[in-house]
Amino acid sequence: VQAIGVLAAFAWAFGVGLGIFYLIKLTVGLRVSKKEEIRGLDVGEHGMEAYSGFQIFTTS
Repeated sequence: VQAIGVLAAFAWAFGVGLGIFYLIKLTVGLRVSKKEEIRGLDVGEHGMEAYSGFQIFTTS
């Protein structure tokens, strides 16, 4: 009986969560733009870098 209750609660929570995520994806989206990902969210949200001395080095 408890296992059925656990499965029912899981199915309900999963279904509601999936529906909420789908609605968010349709309206405002779940991710930021590719440009903001590369530039950084600190610049996109606040107009400045949080760690101004931090640099990403690439090796080629």
